[in-house]
Amino acid sequence: MYKKGILTLGIISLILTSCNKHEIIPAPTPSVELKCSFQGTVGGAFVEYTENVDNYSCFPSIAKQTLNGVTDAQYLFSLQSTSQLPKVQIALGSLTWSDPQELKRQH
Repeated sequence: MYKKGILTLGIISLILTSCNKHEIIPAPTPSVELKCSFQGTVGGAFVEYTENVDNYSCFPSIAKQTLNGVTDAQYLFSLQSTSQLPKVQIALGSLTWSDPQELKRQH
């Protein structure tokens, strides 16, 4: 009887200590803080644009075009102001890939 009591107590202790709720950590949300500025010679004159100076703001964008199942994407960056006319837009790079979903639609 004594052994059954110890065995029962041991099993109950094991069950109670192993039933801890596991902490679920959510996946991180990707965020990027862009600090942007532009300096360069344009048309023979040195120009400089900086975010938050003279109301200049950054605008990253992607221009995509799909033709015959092939997608072209061009990554762009521009600095524009709400109070100044001059602005700058730069193409940062491009990427081309075949789009399997678009190929399925054509056939």
